[in-house]
Order: sequence, then structure tokens, then C-alpha cells
Amino acid sequence: MEQTRIEPPAGRTGKPPWRACALRADLIVTETRRHGERIAVVKDPIAHRFYEMPGADWTIARELDPGLSLAALLARLRETCPEECGDMSDRALARRVAALCGELRSLGLAAGAGTSRPRPTGRGSLRRVARALSAILFLRVRLFDPETLLQIAGPACSALLRPSSQRLAAGFVVISAAAFFLAGATGSFDPGWLRHPSSWVALYLGIAGLKFFHEMAHAAVVRHYGGRVHEVGMMLVAGLPLFYVEASDSYLFPHKRQRIAVAAAGIAAELLIAALLVWPWLLLTAGFTRDLLLALIVLASLTTILFNANPLMRFDGYYILADALDIPDLRQRSRAYCAAVVRRWLLGGSGQTVTGRRAWIYGSYGVASQLYLVAIIFGLWRFVSVLLEPYGLKWIGHIVVGAWAFGSIVLPLCSFVAGLWRNPEGRKQAAPRRRLVLGTVTAILLAAALLVPIPRAVERSCTLEAVEANAVRTSEAGFVEKILASEGDPVVVGQPVAILRNRALDADWEAAKVHLAQAEARRAAAISGGNGQEFHLMRAEATSARARCDDLERRRNALVLRAPISGTIATRDLTHLVGTRLDTGATFCVIRPSRNGDFLIPLDEKAARLVKQGADVALRTTAFPAIRYAGSVTKDPLSSSPNSLEPGQSSPGTETHYARVQIPDPEGRLRPGMTGRVRIGCGTTTLAAAVAEGVMDFVRLDVRLR
Repeated sequence: MEQTRIEPPAGRTGKPPWRACALRADLIVTETRRHGERIAVVKDPIAHRFYEMPGADWTIARELDPGLSLAALLARLRETCPEECGDMSDRALARRVAALCGELRSLGLAAGAGTSRPRPTGRGSLRRVARALSAILFLRVRLFDPETLLQIAGPACSALLRPSSQRLAAGFVVISAAAFFLAGATGSFDPGWLRHPSSWVALYLGIAGLKFFHEMAHAAVVRHYGGRVHEVGMMLVAGLPLFYVEASDSYLFPHKRQRIAVAAAGIAAELLIAALLVWPWLLLTAGFTRDLLLALIVLASLTTILFNANPLMRFDGYYILADALDIPDLRQRSRAYCAAVVRRWLLGGSGQTVTGRRAWIYGSYGVASQLYLVAIIFGLWRFVSVLLEPYGLKWIGHIVVGAWAFGSIVLPLCSFVAGLWRNPEGRKQAAPRRRLVLGTVTAILLAAALLVPIPRAVERSCTLEAVEANAVRTSEAGFVEKILASEGDPVVVGQPVAILRNRALDADWEAAKVHLAQAEARRAAAISGGNGQEFHLMRAEATSARARCDDLERRRNALVLRAPISGTIATRDLTHLVGTRLDTGATFCVIRPSRNGDFLIPLDEKAARLVKQGADVALRTTAFPAIRYAGSVTKDPLSSSPNSLEPGQSSPGTETHYARVQIPDPEGRLRPGMTGRVRIGCGTTTLAAAVAEGVMDFVRLDVRLR
């Protein structure tokens, strides 16, 4: 909602051209008092824009009549508006009327002036391009007129807005919150729930439903206080569904408690929905629906308070704070005050004159909101990059969010610095020392933006691989009959981990034992018969039978698979191998050495060139997202190789290098095969070098070789 303060321009000279005008008949106006002054809030019902006028100017504007001559109009004003005209001369009053008519025409409030916005000049072309690109993050679509729906729900909404109902609702929210935290709160959430596409679809629809009730609560309160709402729409903020309602009639409410109630209605509605969802969540057993309800409870309570109620962005919390302080343009005034302070410090001269309390409010809010904007931009930049990275579209996020950052931060800063040099009044007031300071500050800002070192890191999704793992292989084919260890179990050298069964080998061994017994009997008979030649033949036969029996027994013993080293079983889900035939030389499982926290992290070539030995590593896994593991790189990726991986087991795609990392894990939770996100520090670089490197990486090698 746009608000513009209409004030006559100061410092005009010469006789103004007389072009009288009249106010449009469809304007909606409410008069209120702010800091002891009478203010008129004017709504343009066609353009849905709001303006504030001093009460005296509004009184004069109501008396404007293009059919009167200047003298007749001045006489009429002195008769109907004696307080507003005061002791001004006819010339001064005529200037004021002419300036007011010009302002009304430029804003589209004069009859026949139209309601279109002024055409932007070429100076703002970069800003328009940046806004057009960043608008992709904030798509806005009009859906329907909610008037019929509000009429149906009107009696129920009016009942909920009674003081007694509000007290009951507040008590219910407090009781539900206590029950929620006593039941374990978010500690019962299963992170694996988010791995399924159906979970994201259900959560997306749940968020859409929450935001719909949020906005309809705004509309219901506006209608309760006599306003009208004629539009409900949807915004997609970085892909997330957020509804909106055209609740601009709240600006016309004379009492600020009414405006605050409108702004707070959405937050209150989400808190009430969260309180209602707590009770079915308590009754349900662990499963899909319970995890969905838990996610919606957190989004409708904690997330709403942290973001919607945060006054540093132009959401509900901002309008609550602005109305509570009785400063409707808090954001614009704070930024203007901070800019004036910086300008006064650099160029000297006088700045905005405000009271001590107002100066503290403007200064603290202006700085805090700007820092929060930077944090939000970088946070959204990271979110969009992570979201698009698996699809190879990360560069789209860089362009879109970069355009938003350019239009919201870089362009205003450049305009401010350029305005310092273009301002004739500032140049007249600036002493040589001030000019030197201004030039030095400008040079420092440019150097900071391009040459000051900034941290650089590789951040990506990853799968932990085992280092120097030893495979338990079969030396004899057979079917898996029994598994004696599972993933995560510690084993020692020689410990059995599985038993195979080979019925053909068992039959051969039984036959070999019978044959050995028969050979031994014949050899004994030859000894007792005293036949030397037959004895030698029977002894050779018995020796051969014993050798075959020993060989078959060795092969049978090999059907018991044993650990080749001491360590931990690193292969998942071994139970599904029961009854499976394993050929000779097949891998049954992998054993990770007992050294805790030694892993390989796959990287592509571009990331591998940046990672060096000794770099800091931060890891969060999908299984334990609340735990942040810290470690370091123990070997350069370009010099290491996945010597423990089997052929065909290496990571797919372009991940051809591996960073060997040591991540302390006292509780032994980390396992090879776990997925998550890793951040590896890569020293520092400059913004200029990072941009140049990114551009060069974007250009194909075959193009660069030409």
C-alpha cells in the first residue's frame, strides 16, 4: 500500500500559472489526528492507493472549483476556511492553491486527471530491469472477490472478535502450547518423513491452507469494522504459496487500535489453528499424519511469530509497530533519516530536525531493517541455490536473487552516493576536508566491494564414503543361510559375520569322508595280510582321499565369512541377502576401520581445485539435521582416490574426486552412505575475482579455446 504525503513545494518564485481543479467525486476520505495534528487519509478506489494530506490542505482542496475565477476562489476560501488561510496575503494564498492543484493533478486525485502513475524516466531503467527479474520470486495472481464468503462467515467472525471470545481463545492457545511442549514438541519429529515426495506435496498444501485462513482473518476484521475487501490473490514467494487480500480500507479506520487489530488478525488466526492441531497430534500414533500435523503446528506458530510478527520486513509486524508508534511511513522515514545523517556527516549543513525519541526510533529501525534485508536476501539466495542445484539450474537462482539484491541494495546505495556529488547545495556547503572525506569514503566502498577479501567455501549435497574399507568377500560360492552382524556392529579380526550353505559341497565332503574311511580300511587290511605291494597302493589311495577330504573341509570352513580387520560393519540392510546366492569373489559387506570419523566426500573437478588439506569442514546429515559436525580435510581431493570403492561403486555424474575428511563423532552416529550437506572452507577471495571466476566457469571450454 502506497502512502504519499501531499505538501506544497517550498521555494517557488514567480507567478504560478492559474489552473484550477476539483477533487474527484469517488475519493474516500477519513480524517484522524496524529501527534496533535489533523490528517486526512485519502483512498483512490480505482488505483487502490492511499495518500495523506495535512488537514488544512484537505479543507482547502474540498473548496476548489474550476468554474470560479482566482479572486472569487480566494474570497470563498477566506470565508469558508478562515483558520487555514490565516493572515496570508492573496499572493501567498494563490501560490498555495496553485501548488495544491498541481499536486492533486500529478497524483490523479483531480477530476479528469486520470489515475495512472507518472511515466518513469530513463534514469530508472536499471532499476526496472532488476525489478522485472526479481519479480519472478514474487509472482502475484488475483483469484476472486471474497465478499460473498465474508457475508456467510460474518456472524461467526463477529462472535470470535468479542472480548470474551478473544480471552477464551488466548487461554486455549496457552493451554495447547503447554501440552505441546510437555509432549516432547519437535523432538518427536522424524526427519526421514521429508524424504518422500508425498510429504512435500502434503506440506505444500498445508502451508497454502494456513496462509489462506491467515489472509481471510485480515479480511474478516476489515469487514467487521466497516471496511470492504474485494480481492483475494496468491503470491508465490520463491515457490512458496502465500495468499493476500486487498485490505487497504484499514487505512481509513480512524482509531489505530482498529488498524492494529487488522494487522494482528492473521497472526492470531494461525496461532489458533496451531492450537487446534495440537490435540489430534497428541492422539495420533507415529506416522505420516502425525509428522504432517507437527510440521504445520511449527509453521503456524513459531515460524509465524519469527517472520510475520517481525517488524523489520513489511509484513504484519511492521504495520502493527507503525500504527503503535503512530508513524505510518516508518520504513521510508527511517531510511530518509539515516541517509540525512550520513549526508550531514559527509557534507555538513543541517539535516532533518526530529526529537530525541524520534531520532532514536528512526536510526535504530533504519539500520536494523537494512541489515535484516541483507540477511534475508542472502538466506533466500542460499535456499534457491540449494533447491535448484540438483537440476543444474543454480545459475537461475543467482540471476533472479542477484537482481533483487541489485535493485534493493546496490542501486539505492549508488543513487545515494551519486546524489552526494550531484547535490548543488551539498557542494556549496562542503569544505575541502569534507570533499576529501567523501571521496575517500567512496573509494573505500568501491575497494570493499571489489578488493576486500571475502570468505569462500564449497557447499554441496554429499554422500559419505568409507575410507580404506575392507570388503568381506566369498572364497566359495553358496547361499546366505545366516547373518551374524548388521550395520554399525563392531567386529574383530576373524569374527564370523555370516554363514553360507553349499549343498553340493556338503555332499562331496560326505562322500569324501566315506571314501577316506574305505581307503583306511583297505590299507589296514593290506598291512594285516603282509602284502607289501598292495600296502603301498592302499596307502597312496588313503593319502589322496585324506587330502581331498581336508580340501573339502577347508572349502566348507570358508563358507563361514569372517572379518578381515577390526572395525565396524558399514553396509546397510544385510538382512535382505538371506537366501541369496553369492558367487566366488562376491562382496558380502564392507568393514570400516575403527578410526572414528574418517570419510571420503565426493567432489566435482571445479570444487576439488578449491579444497586444500587442513580446510575446515561443517556437515549436517539428513538423519540428524539438528547436529552440526565439524572437522577438517586431511588430504587434497586432487591427490586422493577412492581406493576402497569397488568398480562401479564410485559416485555418479561429474563427482570424480574425493576429499578425505576427519570428522570427530564421539557418539558413533555417522555411517558411510549417509546423505547430507557439507560446507568446506576454501580460504578467501575478492568479489571481483569471484565474479570473474564464475563467468569463466560458465563459459564452455571449447568456446574459451577459440
